[in-house]
Amino acid sequence: MVSHVTRSYKPGLVNGTAESAAFRTPTALISLSHLPEGADEAVVVSDTGNNILRRLVLRDEEWKIESYAAGGLWLKPKGMCEIESGALLVCDSGHHKIKRVSPGGNDVTKYAGSGKKGYKDGPASKAEFDTPSGICVCPSDGSIIVADTGNNAIRR
Repeated sequence: MVSHVTRSYKPGLVNGTAESAAFRTPTALISLSHLPEGADEAVVVSDTGNNILRRLVLRDEEWKIESYAAGGLWLKPKGMCEIESGALLVCDSGHHKIKRVSPGGNDVTKYAGSGKKGYKDGPASKAEFDTPSGICVCPSDGSIIVADTGNNAIRR
């Protein structure tokens, strides 16, 4: 059975109830598995067209949509993975960086990428990406794997 969470099919940037919320090009979702005791269930959405991360929170059996990690100054956020007990890594594809979002979304910092579009290996802060779009943690060794879309490459 497939059913809707939000009802609007028109692009927009509207938070609130599932009935009134609107997105513009949602591209990735991640369920937060490391939540504090008593916290509401949450799913983070890369709202790429609105250059923002949003959170779907299940409260009192109803979905609410709110901004998440809004201070990140995103440009086309895409793929995400969870690390370190609730922290996220997010592909900020338009800035050619990987950013780290603290648990709860209050702090956003650069994790990897100089911000210069290119292809350069090296220390995380000096590495260059071209439109990173997907990211995951390798289960065998805990390394971070990035789909470096503009370079047609998979990077570690």
